[in-house]
Amino acid sequence: MGMGMGGVAFGFDGRPFDHERTDQAVQAGAVEDWTIHNTTPMDHPFHLHVWPMQIIDDNGLEPAEPTWRDVVNVPADGQVTVRIDFTEPVGRTVYHCHILDHEDHGMMATFVVVKPGAAGATPLVQQHLSGMSLSAITSAALCRRKEFL
Repeated sequence: MGMGMGGVAFGFDGRPFDHERTDQAVQAGAVEDWTIHNTTPMDHPFHLHVWPMQIIDDNGLEPAEPTWRDVVNVPADGQVTVRIDFTEPVGRTVYHCHILDHEDHGMMATFVVVKPGAAGATPLVQQHLSGMSLSAITSAALCRRKEFL
């Protein structure tokens, strides 16, 4: 795990960032709900490169109207559920904490969006990423929805 200020370890799934590792594989065309859990005593702004996130649940509260974000604040000891449409493009990118010190010390992970049937495409029925700061991201194929609010 990467070490930040005060010796705090950062990462996803108990591991620091490794640009050679793929932490998630999503099939193009999927619409997924991801729940980001934060078990730490501080907020973490979660940023997903390329795809905007629709907030579905913000720490137990549904937004009054559709809300799209590039960065989602995950409150201390809280969670946020977002909906992501992975229609296009295909390719490799990252998600990370948007606090530079946290990102620089390993709170980042890679994922790839692949064409259906391509090598590396894995169904995300119950894949969990857990770490010391943003403790879990759950990508559930069972929660996929084609309609957006």
